[in-house]
Amino acid sequence: MALVGKRPQGHTLWGRDLEAVLACAENDLRTLSGKHILLTGCTGFMGKWIVESLIYANKKLHSAIHLHLLTRNKSRFLQNMNSALDTECLHFLECDIADLTPDLLPACDYIIHGSNLNNDGSSSWAWRHMNSAVNGLQNVLAVADFFKSDRGILLSSGASHAAVHNAAPTIHIKEPADFSTKELSEGNVYGLTKHFLEVMLAAWFSEGKTAFSIARCFTFLGAHMPLAGAQAAGNFFNDALHGRAVCVKGDGRAVRSYMYGVDMVVALLAILVRGQASRLYNVGSEKSVTIGEMAHMIAQFANVPTSILNNAVVAGNAPSYYVPEVRSLEEQLGVNPVFSLDEALESTWHWLLQRHSAGSTI
Repeated sequence: MALVGKRPQGHTLWGRDLEAVLACAENDLRTLSGKHILLTGCTGFMGKWIVESLIYANKKLHSAIHLHLLTRNKSRFLQNMNSALDTECLHFLECDIADLTPDLLPACDYIIHGSNLNNDGSSSWAWRHMNSAVNGLQNVLAVADFFKSDRGILLSSGASHAAVHNAAPTIHIKEPADFSTKELSEGNVYGLTKHFLEVMLAAWFSEGKTAFSIARCFTFLGAHMPLAGAQAAGNFFNDALHGRAVCVKGDGRAVRSYMYGVDMVVALLAILVRGQASRLYNVGSEKSVTIGEMAHMIAQFANVPTSILNNAVVAGNAPSYYVPEVRSLEEQLGVNPVFSLDEALESTWHWLLQRHSAGSTI
């Protein structure tokens, strides 16, 4: 399989990747033909992959899918997206999810809901994040109810599992002295909020409302991945692109897994179209790799060394072992990853390097 290639006119993703999505998800894409899809929180890595894949499907399959993209900042989403989005099928709803109402849309058959308020470091973030998440989902469900939408998918996170499934205590449960500090940590707020939204959707469906499936998303590789933030791989790529030693802030023993963007889109489309209502589906790879191993693999692309700082604590949303089981995807929906970790890393590296060499801001 060729790992790099050309981009179709107006697109930012490799043509090989867009064709792979079509090949693996053609039946699900054809089900969406002529439908109106509301997308929230889809202006980052995941959203760019989803939107470009659907636009490409429109061109190749003549699907006439109508995309309604909710964003607080249209220009930020359009940045670095070339003319791929200069199309009649994409409509922007430039507002906060708190202001989403049915009258902003002409129709809504499917919903991809991933709205999330990123941590800006302020003391009010935890409250604003939780408030935005709950009120935002209520507004999304109001849209679904108004239009009697066919189906929806919540883009949740593997952090939801980590936040609520702790080992059973073997001694009396203590009263924590540091409750507010611990409970308001980014990882805890993020994970618990995602879990609460999952429970809200289960309650919603129990009332006979629109069927929503839940995608617990883990970690991914591919074009447009962020190079700064909590995800280690992005920081490693950033170091390598700038010719620096790839820096591991912890001891390198934390375990992760990475799914390539093509496999991610195929999985999400399958869940959206064919997933069971209120069913949780893990979206990620079962192939585990330590953070230290990942650093060495990425460093080899740029022929730079790695540096392990051995810090005891590294901030972030994920626990030390963050690898999903994806049996439901495979057995129920027939979704199997196409790209290996080596292929995903190499493809991502070449895409990032090309953009970096061209002076693009990623």
